[in-house]
Amino acid sequence: MKRFCLNLFLLIGILIICGTYTISVYAYVDDSQLELATDAFGEVGATIEYKYPEDTLTVEKDGQVAVMKLRSRLIYRDGEYFPLEREVVVYNDRAYVSPDAVEKAFGLQPERTIDPSKPMVCLTFDDGPYSPVTDSILDILETYNSKATFFVVGNMIWQYPQTLKRAQELGMGLGNHTYYHPHLPKCSWDQVVNEINMTNLDAKIVLGDDLKMVRPPHGETNDMVRSAIGQPIIKWSLDTLDWSNLNSGTIYWTVMNNVTDGDIILMHDLLDCTKEAVSWMVPDLLEKRISDCYC
Repeated sequence: MKRFCLNLFLLIGILIICGTYTISVYAYVDDSQLELATDAFGEVGATIEYKYPEDTLTVEKDGQVAVMKLRSRLIYRDGEYFPLEREVVVYNDRAYVSPDAVEKAFGLQPERTIDPSKPMVCLTFDDGPYSPVTDSILDILETYNSKATFFVVGNMIWQYPQTLKRAQELGMGLGNHTYYHPHLPKCSWDQVVNEINMTNLDAKIVLGDDLKMVRPPHGETNDMVRSAIGQPIIKWSLDTLDWSNLNSGTIYWTVMNNVTDGDIILMHDLLDCTKEAVSWMVPDLLEKRISDCYC
């Protein structure tokens, strides 16, 4: 394994200098699990073409075409270099793929499991859905096979129903952030109930299911609010204050300098600065061996 990783590292290092590599991301497998690409795709009647120096494996089956790219980003762990995630490995002039490469090539996501013994955090986003930002965040999470929880505002649901539906289809956690984002302790019992119920009703029309948890606006609750909500209430432990600082670098470093195992991180999917910070944050959290999960 060490020799394989060292050879792979040297190969990748040479080609990075040439500027030929493009990063793609899927679950890591060790070299003992790799299959010859010709065998793996031949079993399902697909044809492949490997191209150098592009380092792409083009797969075609029944008119469907998928282009898989060699993974180039490495992490040093326990005395060895490992690809964080990869689809294709070229070794001794032969292309190898992970066992689930066939499923990935034709649009199926690999199974995702969470190891509770490892550090993890929960990325959460309030005030959406807002397609110009939310969809970009979903792209990032999908790329890194990661999850987050989105607490949606009811009056945004019908503005971007497809974005909300996409979040559900990607397996994201979804929660209720009221309909009009009021200060709930200043509302009557009936107003609190209506805020929750109206959002759940619109969400159920789009998603086919109710939202199962609530984040009160501003995190404000009292005994009356908690009783009226009647569902699990999720707050946060690490606030990026993205709505205030409006700076992607500040958001990123607030997380990376302060995050600890089990943190629930608060952000807002209305802001371009947050979208940019997330694009840096997710891979770097994974590289720190912290995985994100949803509540």
